[in-house]
This record gives sequence, C-alpha cells and structure tokens, in this order.
Amino acid sequence: MNRINCFSIALLVGLTACVTEEPLDDESLLEQEDTIPGPPIYVPRGGDVLVLTMTGEPDGVARSLDAPYYGRNALPGDPVNQFRRHTGDNQRWQLISAGNFTTASGATVPTFRLRNQWSGLCIDFAVQGIQQQSCNDPNRVGSTRFYFTVQGSYVYLRTAVAAGYAVDVPNGAAQDGLQVQRYGFNGAPNQRWLVEKCAADGCSVTHTQGY
Repeated sequence: MNRINCFSIALLVGLTACVTEEPLDDESLLEQEDTIPGPPIYVPRGGDVLVLTMTGEPDGVARSLDAPYYGRNALPGDPVNQFRRHTGDNQRWQLISAGNFTTASGATVPTFRLRNQWSGLCIDFAVQGIQQQSCNDPNRVGSTRFYFTVQGSYVYLRTAVAAGYAVDVPNGAAQDGLQVQRYGFNGAPNQRWLVEKCAADGCSVTHTQGY
C-alpha cells in the first residue's frame, strides 16, 4: 500500500513538472493526433484535371462523365453522358475558376467551369439534359458554373444557381451512353461522384475536401 502511494505521489510530481514545461491535457493530445500524417487532402483548384466516376450503379460497373465521340469534332449542344470508365481525354474535365457563389446556407464557395480535354466545351445545365456548350458564351455564364460539396471521398457536383440542382444519373440507371441530367439536389447515390485527379502519367483517386 505504501509503495503504491509513494509511486502515485512520484507520478503526480512528474506530471506537475511536465505541466509546467509543456501541458499534456486532453486538448493538447488531440491537437497532436490531428498532426499525424494521413492520406492527402485534395481541394479543387482551377487548372486541375479530373475524372468524375459514378461507382454505385446496380451492375457494379464504374461509369464516368463522358463527352461522347461521334466520329467528328464535338459541337455545342452535344450531350454529356456517362460511359464505362477509361480516363481518356473525353472523360477528363479541367476546372476553370469562375468566381464565388453564396449558397442557400450563406456560405461563400468557389465555383468552376468544367471544360472537356477532348472537345474543349464546358458542361452546361441550361436544360434538363446536360449538354456541352462553349465555355466563352456570354449567355451561358450562369449555366456553366458549378461547385463541389463532399461526402467522404465523393463529391456532389452542384449548380451555382438558387434552384440548387446537381448533376444526376437518371434513376441511377446502369447504362453506357446515358445522358446525365440536372436534378434537384437530394444527396442520393446517383448524384455522388468519385474524384480522380489526372496528370500526364494517369489518374488517381483523391481524398476530397469540398465546399
């Protein structure tokens, strides 16, 4: 009993000395844990090139946002489809900074236009069936702006307008060549996209931090 008490006193003295030099309370320990290196955090930035992939489809096939190739150059008004993931240029979308947007909750978030690496056209939600349109059309300044919100490693690609649309796979259908649509944001799996950041040597999944 005496040995235990003596040890306790010695331990308390030791802790007192530690507290004097460098506090080791619960809060500081949590701060230390926060500094432990983890997976890289990706914040969307202008100039980045992304592949956005729907991974929750019923047949288990990963399908990406795709500018379809019809054996000719792309034209304004061509659709934006989903197609089996291959990460080619027509599935790669470059982020172009497009200013800030104030969400319904009052948050100020950065917005982007998404320009296809193959077609040179941007995703446009002016009509329900999402299309590719000129990135420089002054009449489409609003309908080509998007921002990201996040759930884990996934993002929702949301329209920077008060109506609050998101890019959506109709009914979550597992179909190559299906045109994606704008639809009211509801957080459903068919609005959730896995982000891959691309470089010259390929594309890799990121841990995404959105807005």
